[in-house]
Amino acid sequence: MKKIIRGLLAATAVMSPMALEATVANKTVLAHRGTVSDNILLSTTACGKKNHDKDALGADISVAGFYRQSHNKVKLAQYFGGGTDVLPAGNIEVVTGTGTTTALHSTDIEMATTTTNGMYGTVALSPRRIEAGAHIQWNQCLNKFVKGLWMSVAAPVVYVRTEMRPTFTTTAKDADGQGLDTFFTGGAIARAAYSTATQSALANQKMTALYNSATGVADVKAAVGYKFVQEKDYSFGASVHGLIPTGNKQAGVLANEPTYGNRSFFFGAGLDGQFNLYRSEDKTSSFDMHACAKYSYGFGAEQVRTLGLTDLTDGADAQGQYRLVGKVGTQIAAPLANVSTLAVTVEPRSRLEAVAGFCYRFNRFTVDAAYNLFYGQAETVKAKGLLDETLYVRVKAGVANADINEGDELFDTADNEAALTDAAGLILNVATGTQHGLDLGACTTPSQVVHKVGGGVGYSFETKLPVRIGAGGEVDFSSNNHSVNSWAVWAKVGFSF
Repeated sequence: MKKIIRGLLAATAVMSPMALEATVANKTVLAHRGTVSDNILLSTTACGKKNHDKDALGADISVAGFYRQSHNKVKLAQYFGGGTDVLPAGNIEVVTGTGTTTALHSTDIEMATTTTNGMYGTVALSPRRIEAGAHIQWNQCLNKFVKGLWMSVAAPVVYVRTEMRPTFTTTAKDADGQGLDTFFTGGAIARAAYSTATQSALANQKMTALYNSATGVADVKAAVGYKFVQEKDYSFGASVHGLIPTGNKQAGVLANEPTYGNRSFFFGAGLDGQFNLYRSEDKTSSFDMHACAKYSYGFGAEQVRTLGLTDLTDGADAQGQYRLVGKVGTQIAAPLANVSTLAVTVEPRSRLEAVAGFCYRFNRFTVDAAYNLFYGQAETVKAKGLLDETLYVRVKAGVANADINEGDELFDTADNEAALTDAAGLILNVATGTQHGLDLGACTTPSQVVHKVGGGVGYSFETKLPVRIGAGGEVDFSSNNHSVNSWAVWAKVGFSF
């Protein structure tokens, strides 16, 4: 209960400009709001008519086919790209030499013998997310048991496709003929310059030119409500709802993985109201308004995410998940993502969804228009376990010709579980004395505020079994780069029993 109360208070952050305007960079995960939530306007379009048959069950079932595609590729590129939160970049830059703290150096991603002979260049990103499927919804009137009581179940079956669409530009290959395209797509890395040392290929957070996809049921949402005021021109009600996670699990293998649904259980409550603003004398036309506000809390669940790297003095390292680490006592190096893709506990916490809309009805035709506000609190991410703190060290130019020394430990043996759980990071003491730690912030989705506007048209057939059809569209936007912003279209058919 305390968590829910704190979550409600945190929802006031929606009004904080600082919480809304900040951009972020160097992230490994962006949690989507979930298909059931994203379809909130779709579910209010082309609403059904009551079946007045004396044997009617009071049920309404609808199926809507939809297509949704992201349109904020520049902001998403900044989210996954390099730079800093103050100056986010829509690309990953790999440079030679030393000095810059907002880019990777060639020696960060390969065992180059000097600071200038490794692969370097720019990886321009253009992320995109596509979602298509069928939204199935069942609304059931329970007046036969208690007047004003109702229930609803919704479940979308979706196909999700994601792409990073990397473009490797102005790239220079290393002495072994390998470029950034080899490294970031997970290609084999040959180290001819070294007699015994090897470098493992990138296994996680890979970026391929091909799209990746997944298909499944993106969560099931159930609600029970009660109309405590029912008058001719207005009504008010309250409801409780829960979300059962049926989505897929991330593996961390790909950057911008295709995921559908949430991995957490949600529970919440809401208020709603309907108002008639106009009705013609012959009752052939009417103009109505509807509004609702729903709060829900997402509980902790295990996920797999890729942690980054942070300098405990100067902040997060740009693209730290791609920096090489080595296994103590060996001559084997690998990108940090290969070992920092770990099981964590993710708690989505508070979410708020509000809708205000209008519906004009003329005979059998309806026209709808609505606005939706979505607020998601920043996630809390905690580590479930520890890496062996004595196994990994930072790899620097030329070090691979000798055994990697335990004195350069990436994870100091004096650290404990609390350090990582509290997001302070496990400490790295490199030869220069600089302290680094694993960065939980890299795999944490910040607070999200999304504005959505949409509308649709519908038509009802006056048959014994009331049937309706409808079509519509929507677009959403945000002031920062914390969320996937999309446009969508849909077509809907419904039956009242």
